[in-house]
Amino acid sequence: MKVSYPLILGMLRNLVLHYGILGLFIASFLSSTIFFPFTFEVLLPPFYYLGISKLFVVLSATTGSLLGMYVNYFLGYHGFFRPFGKKIKRETMHRAREWMHKYGGVGLFAIILLPTPIPPDPVGVVCGAIKMELRIFLLIVALGKLMRYSLVLGILDLIL
Repeated sequence: MKVSYPLILGMLRNLVLHYGILGLFIASFLSSTIFFPFTFEVLLPPFYYLGISKLFVVLSATTGSLLGMYVNYFLGYHGFFRPFGKKIKRETMHRAREWMHKYGGVGLFAIILLPTPIPPDPVGVVCGAIKMELRIFLLIVALGKLMRYSLVLGILDLIL
């Protein structure tokens, strides 16, 4: 089954538009799982225009994304990702595994915070598969996502 990115974008955008902050939370959760390979940040500008508190936007997006990454970690930790292996390219998983073995938590933080060629979702699976300590994983993901979404809204402040 081929992924339809316009369909995913439309679905996530509708969640955000119809349910506000709750929709933002759900969309950030879904887009952070390996099931919806999508960059969530494109959904943040409408909240900027609507004048919704940036603090609520960042906290909602961070919390949803953190839970989505926890799902990925859980799948990797318990080996449940194998049935979904077709959704994750072998090359992507291999690069993510190499990156995590080489750079560890610092690598995870960089992947989450910066636009890297390695998407963070499979890295969450790898972190679970290599049994990275859960508390460290959640702390790094929370800080990285919080900073990433804050930077995106800060950039919107500068350009708009």
